[in-house]
Amino acid sequence: MIEGGLRNDMRAGMQLLARYKGTDYLAEVFTGDDGKPHYRLAGGREFASPSAAGKAITGRASCDGWKFWSVAQ
Repeated sequence: MIEGGLRNDMRAGMQLLARYKGTDYLAEVFTGDDGKPHYRLAGGREFASPSAAGKAITGRASCDGWKFWSVAQ
């Protein structure tokens, strides 16, 4: 889970980790053309929010990206 203060401090190069149905997934934070943090999955797909990246993994209509992802250690 990504806690409140860290939500506003996502920086390019940070790695996020999620475990879903026994599989680990990684996402890299990068700066989008709009200057805001964006999220790139290992396969290269890019998303404007952690929720959108989580939805791509789960296939669900919604995903709370802040609960789905953790900062990789």
